[in-house]
Amino acid sequence: MNDHDNNFIKLPNSVYDDLNITNEELTVLVLLYRNYISYKSIGVCSLQLLADYMMINTSNNKNIINKYREAIMSLVYKGYIVNLYDVGFDELLINNPAQNKYFPFLYELIPPPEDNFFCVYDVNLIHIFKYLKGENISKFNLIRYYIACCRVSNNDSNFGYLTQGKLKQLVTDSRTIQKYNKILQDELHLILYNNSYLTSDKHYCTTFIGKWGDEKNFNQQLEYEISNRGLVHTNKIKSNVKRSIQQKINKNTDNLSVEELEVLLEQKKKLEYKPRPELDNDTYIESKPKPKGLQKQKKVIEQDGSEFIKEMGWDKEIQEESADFSEFIDWDEEEELFS
Repeated sequence: MNDHDNNFIKLPNSVYDDLNITNEELTVLVLLYRNYISYKSIGVCSLQLLADYMMINTSNNKNIINKYREAIMSLVYKGYIVNLYDVGFDELLINNPAQNKYFPFLYELIPPPEDNFFCVYDVNLIHIFKYLKGENISKFNLIRYYIACCRVSNNDSNFGYLTQGKLKQLVTDSRTIQKYNKILQDELHLILYNNSYLTSDKHYCTTFIGKWGDEKNFNQQLEYEISNRGLVHTNKIKSNVKRSIQQKINKNTDNLSVEELEVLLEQKKKLEYKPRPELDNDTYIESKPKPKGLQKQKKVIEQDGSEFIKEMGWDKEIQEESADFSEFIDWDEEEELFS
């Protein structure tokens, strides 16, 4: 590991979900902190340098410079940037359209906090921007989501969670959340995540977040939460089968005999998960082994569902559907489960 791999940015704990600051503003603020000389209480940057950090070609994306200008002026208005100067330390209005994008400016920020802060590593931001170069994915949105992941896992256990309510504040589309999770875990190896568990009433959802390379600890923490909170596992195959059974019931109510309806309801009942037993309050997480029956239980359920839908002739329909567990959760009833 090179020395620069250890460079990090300190951000206040409250900034990641402060809806008073937009995704563009938060990304710009992080990059300004990255270039900040704390012992001099000054930083130097340019609009073009911000684009270079994010690996954006300003020749092809002329609107990005205006986005930077708007973000910087808004950060000044909101008090995140204390002062802006030109190189002669004269006060500067960065929103002047005539200002050259290569023109350097000096800035003062609120000093990085000494406590109640979390860290974002420079090298991880670089990995994200390199990956997103040329991709049709919002850099600002993904950076905010990654910052949120850093915040919730920045503790002694290197483990945290984002409730569905919090996720809805940060990212409105559940499919986008899944895309971001897969990018950060499977492509960039920056986080670990698991969002395959619901509460027993299936009205709530939580995405658990950990740090890449810390799988043993992540699994231990996750198993503790599953048992302690009485969470139940869900998967796409199971939700597809259940949804299809219910659709068949709804569409054919008048044509089904009592016996056929009872068969369908019984098959649907078999796919319901039972809450896992709670841990004793005195149980220590490190001493609790990972349950060995979880994968076996999942396999049995998938086999039961697969055999049944093949028997009913629905297997092709199921394969064509792309159900997500979010489709059968009533988000309007969502509450903060882990308060």
